[in-house]
Amino acid sequence: MISGNEGNVYYPQEQPFVTAQLAANKDGVITLHGTVKDVYGKVLEKTSETVSLKKGEVKDVKKNFSARAYGHYYYSVSATEKGAEKAFYQFNGSYSCLAPDTRKWGLESPYMVWNFGGAHGTPRNPQTILTFLKRIGVHKVTGGWKSEAAVGGDYPVTVARFRFLRGKGKTKEERAADLDRQVKELVKNFPHTKAAIIFHESGGGPLPLELIGEKTEITEEVKKADAARAARALEVASAWRRNAPHIKLVIGNSGYSIGLLAQLFRAKYPANMIDAMGEESVGMTSPPERSVAYPSYMLRELAKIYGYNDLMPEACFEWKSRVRRT
Repeated sequence: MISGNEGNVYYPQEQPFVTAQLAANKDGVITLHGTVKDVYGKVLEKTSETVSLKKGEVKDVKKNFSARAYGHYYYSVSATEKGAEKAFYQFNGSYSCLAPDTRKWGLESPYMVWNFGGAHGTPRNPQTILTFLKRIGVHKVTGGWKSEAAVGGDYPVTVARFRFLRGKGKTKEERAADLDRQVKELVKNFPHTKAAIIFHESGGGPLPLELIGEKTEITEEVKKADAARAARALEVASAWRRNAPHIKLVIGNSGYSIGLLAQLFRAKYPANMIDAMGEESVGMTSPPERSVAYPSYMLRELAKIYGYNDLMPEACFEWKSRVRRT
């Protein structure tokens, strides 16, 4: 079975369909049965058509579905041989019908989706994800193209946040020069991107007990780790400030980020080198109030405890994936 388009998502003027590719190992007559149901299981449409095949013949049969009101629909296509009651093949799928696209925003749109150009099950072909982006009206992704110009076509796309950079070199000066080069190249390639992340899935220190009215024990080992973390962040942040001061710096981006940001705050990380706390508690969507409110509230409280009163949390790369509910 071959989808009618990428993702089986259709606008009102488009014909929903799938293509059944048949290959015969003997002469015969095949009947293809199609069924469409709504999300409640009610049968909306039934079709059938008969196809004759010779041994070795390959034939594509297009199965059209009726255009319907906006929504999500389930379909099945099964095949039976002439004279048989039981299907020897059945495919179950779904398709969606969208409302007409009347959106006018382009790259100024604040919405983004997660895409890594092949990693974590995302499409490897950039044009495939571009098809999805057009359907949902999103102009920002986590990655997938080397530049805005490389997207091509009439649908502009950029990256929502520049990735976490790592400077190459044995000395501080060598790393700074390499970071400067990376920043300049990124800003040139993605002129509409307005923010960068610092750290990503980078772990964190111990839970700051100050959040529950107690005091975190700061050993020499903890103090050393705090200082190293702050120095790493400052090295990258300084490169952004030197070369692209307009870029918003979102620091954290490691789960709740509470332990990591506490390390920076304890080390007295400069307040002018961070613009937002990156919150990335992916998958915590059950229940919704835990997912949305809890991490952001705790980050705000943490910032206030350490005197970063104006610092706000912000979603970053992997902020929320939906868990299946039954």
